[in-house]
Amino acid sequence: MIKFIGAIIGYIVFRIPGAIIGFLIGSMFDKSNSEVEEQTYTGRSYRSDEFSESFLVLTASVLKADGNVTRTELDFVKKLYKQNFGIEKTRSDMLKLRDILNSEFNVDFSCIKINQMMIQTEKVKLIHYLFGIAKADGNISNNELNTLKYIALKINLSQWDFESIKSRFTYSGNYSGSYSTPKNTADYYNELGLNKNSTDEEIKKTYRKLARQYHPDKHASKSPSDVKIAEEKFKKIQQAYNEIKKERDL
Repeated sequence: MIKFIGAIIGYIVFRIPGAIIGFLIGSMFDKSNSEVEEQTYTGRSYRSDEFSESFLVLTASVLKADGNVTRTELDFVKKLYKQNFGIEKTRSDMLKLRDILNSEFNVDFSCIKINQMMIQTEKVKLIHYLFGIAKADGNISNNELNTLKYIALKINLSQWDFESIKSRFTYSGNYSGSYSTPKNTADYYNELGLNKNSTDEEIKKTYRKLARQYHPDKHASKSPSDVKIAEEKFKKIQQAYNEIKKERDL
């Protein structure tokens, strides 16, 4: 239920960008609702406060990437928290976030914990959220981008997933629920994790692999947010491949 509330509130507060981010983060925040949750995919159990603290540390890492915390970015975090968690937990967690921001926090340790607690689709949602923070003031700086890259690497998010998320925030100037056209053909190669030096055979092979991986039918039994992510990725893969085919006359 939280994921749908997050989407509705996201639309009201942030319009279209927030609707999608609210949906993604709402579903991820479901993980924090129970005191202890058993994760069958890792065989581990963890307390919600472990997840919450690690989540806040990564939030703080992006907030401080430029050396100072902007009001716009902090308001972005507060609004998402308030609409997903309510006023009391938001107040409590924002106090924790303030303490973390004023301390020497361990990003690597938090990334290890997140990597243990999250599956790949949840990591995708997390990086969407962190990109949303970086973009909240209208611009993603090099320091912020480097921080996002570092976190993605440490939580074992695939390079293709990272570049796919990045393209949504950097090509269109804002996050949207639909694919926005990249600036040049190099960006299409980047969508497939390739470059202009890739051979025709490499392009076809990579396209087939990614198309199978993210085909909507393969994700039909998953949660609505996971289906949405797969559908968007599949659209991006298709458009990128079609543009490359035109360029190469394949």
